[in-house]
Amino acid sequence: GQTSNISAIMAYLTGKTSIGFKKNAKTLRDNVYDFSIDINFKKHMFFNYMALLKPLKIIYGKNPQLIRLNYGKRDSLILRKFLVKNKKLVGIQPFSNISAKEWPVENFVKIIEYLCKRKCLIFIIGDEKESVYVKSLIKNINPIYKKQVIDLSGRISVKELIALIDNLNLLLANDG
Repeated sequence: GQTSNISAIMAYLTGKTSIGFKKNAKTLRDNVYDFSIDINFKKHMFFNYMALLKPLKIIYGKNPQLIRLNYGKRDSLILRKFLVKNKKLVGIQPFSNISAKEWPVENFVKIIEYLCKRKCLIFIIGDEKESVYVKSLIKNINPIYKKQVIDLSGRISVKELIALIDNLNLLLANDG
């Protein structure tokens, strides 16, 4: 199990060994794990997930590297028409497959307006199913900022998304 209570219960009921992340405060969830692992928020989550392998004595190497996702010039073409001098590029992924882990839409509206006041160009990303929700989020943004908000939800490929993220100054996204 990872961080949710449901995954902890499933690990307990179905696994021979259950391993998961400790909660900050001692909780019942910690009692279902055979091994509770501390999350180190100063490290990339990759290394926290790899720490879940230690109780199983699975070694992943001394210096594991994150794989750089590649894209071509053609994939970054989507950015060319949006690059504006003196604008910071911000990506926002406001929705999640796990709605309980989503930040409220009104908070995204506030942060988008805050960033627009500071001359940022906002790219809202998400899959095709989320595009309906993105459109409703954009309707709540003050009209004076809407020209700085670009809805890319359901409109770009995975490689174009990688190119976009690689060129952002900031990415805000929900867990999930």
